[in-house]
Amino acid sequence: MARKTVKTATQATANWQSRMQDVSTAQNYAAGIDRYTGNPMQAAAQPAAMQLFLTKITQSVTSGRRAARLNASPRDLWANNAKTIGVQNLQTGATKGAPKYNVQATKWQSIWQQASDAAASVPKQPGFANAAARWGASTKVMMSAAGTA
Repeated sequence: MARKTVKTATQATANWQSRMQDVSTAQNYAAGIDRYTGNPMQAAAQPAAMQLFLTKITQSVTSGRRAARLNASPRDLWANNAKTIGVQNLQTGATKGAPKYNVQATKWQSIWQQASDAAASVPKQPGFANAAARWGASTKVMMSAAGTA
């Protein structure tokens, strides 16, 4: 019987990459999302799912797998990916997240103003104690608004 030669790692990677970039892959992916009627965020927020997440993370850390995988990743790979892919994702994410950011900024804008006004209400004088008092006045407003005062 003839021995079948498997693809090289380079060939397998090229095939995988080509398939991931194929239009039909994106279409099938989107169709799968449309077929799913559940809410994955709600499913992930269930107590059993949260516990499983914590268990798996803990196992990853205590077994040494996490450290081994982190240490196996070269710094240059991280830097290159962060400067190329990461920068693009940062820009795309900022555009995508702008509506959510705006909702929060709208909510907090008046609070930021109150915090600024609280700091300004403490007469500005030289010295650490005055700076701490101004910081404290503004921080008290922020913590009160956040419910952590």
